[in-house]
Amino acid sequence: CEHVEGMSHRGCCIVTREHVASVLNEIDPFRRKYWFIDATASGHDIFGAGAADRFRDLDHEKAGDEELRAVGEDIGDDPVVIYCANPKCSAATHLIERLGRLNLCPNFFYMPEGYEQGEDE
Repeated sequence: CEHVEGMSHRGCCIVTREHVASVLNEIDPFRRKYWFIDATASGHDIFGAGAADRFRDLDHEKAGDEELRAVGEDIGDDPVVIYCANPKCSAATHLIERLGRLNLCPNFFYMPEGYEQGEDE
């Protein structure tokens, strides 16, 4: 996958919704390992991770450092896919920057197309 320009996080790269879905559908243990964050705090659990308690709904602006640290503790070094509404939405990149400043969630994937991508298909 392509790396996010200007990001220093060691694991940051750009993924598509289709790529994430294909990885999750390939081998079941992947599904149990990945985390997902909707950076708009609007509850879009597009990969159904909530059932496995692997989904977090965070407001990229309102979430305090303490809340981010708690989420970072839960996730640890596991892979996490961070997304927002669509490519024009900047919530995910802002959240990624905040997590990076706190040295949290080092193994993340940015999905720029967001949750709106599949809603009208």
